[in-house]
Amino acid sequence: MKTKDKISLAFTGVLVLCALTITGFVIQQEFFPPEPEPQVRQVDNWQQLQLNGRQTGPAEASVQIVEFFDYQCPYCKQVQSSVQAIQQKYPKKVSVTYEHFPLSGHEHAFEAAVAAECAAKQDRFKPYHDLLFANQDRLGTLAYSSLAPEANIEDITSFNRCVQEQQTATVVESGLDLAEQLGIDAIPAFIINGKLMTGALSEQRLDGLVQQALAERNKQ
Repeated sequence: MKTKDKISLAFTGVLVLCALTITGFVIQQEFFPPEPEPQVRQVDNWQQLQLNGRQTGPAEASVQIVEFFDYQCPYCKQVQSSVQAIQQKYPKKVSVTYEHFPLSGHEHAFEAAVAAECAAKQDRFKPYHDLLFANQDRLGTLAYSSLAPEANIEDITSFNRCVQEQQTATVVESGLDLAEQLGIDAIPAFIINGKLMTGALSEQRLDGLVQQALAERNKQ
């Protein structure tokens, strides 16, 4: 092959490679846009907040996350895997407190939250919480007691009475009151060591925020 032909072939290859790179970039931007930066607001005296939700993880963890959620909210369901992954990655450094914020437009969210708190009375909040999200599409049609055995709730009679009489409604309402006090108007919402933000944070984004909180804690 002549030198001129080799140069022409190499140039054509470079053009094809550039075209493929540009096409890939366009596809990524069109179908996989970058996650937007969450708007962050500082919560003053966040360590003195009156939290009545259920906490998982060490009470004295370096990073304290408060999550406001609704069992019928699809974005709240979406973010649960991110929260779970972070807790598994930082079992001794991160705690999560789950605060209820059932939206008025979700007719079954409040009663689902009551059921979760009834499960909490038997120390089975987290497994029942996960089951409610896993069965989000069935809320309003399934009996809450049907999830109890899978969550290893032993006293089904007591659980059913708790749900029917809405014995834990005040705990759910306290989450709503706290959200109103903080000016939260969208969910899921998170307070991470005093920094408030909303949105279905990806695992990568949440991990970055946790690392930032850890770094700030180490400087103190």
